[in-house]
Amino acid sequence: LMGSFAGARIFAWTPGQEGLTPTGLSLGGVDGLEALDDGRIVASSWDDSSIMVIGDSATRLIPGLPAPADFTIDRGRRRLLVPLFNDDRVEIWQLP
Repeated sequence: LMGSFAGARIFAWTPGQEGLTPTGLSLGGVDGLEALDDGRIVASSWDDSSIMVIGDSATRLIPGLPAPADFTIDRGRRRLLVPLFNDDRVEIWQLP
């Protein structure tokens, strides 16, 4: 998966593939991306100060995060660990 910090489009690419495949539209300023088992994408957005879930549309999962950077998902505990780049800290959120 690839996103653009300067744009909203998200693309997929696999080795050997020519070109990129558009896979979704974020709320802009993408820093981190993670694919979920059901095919949806979780993305961090600096433009929207949020973590969003992208399926048929982009939906805010966690709003109000200043400069959310490249995050990780602890799938075993169903937690999202989000570094806040400008605040020098990490927030841990329980996923629904």
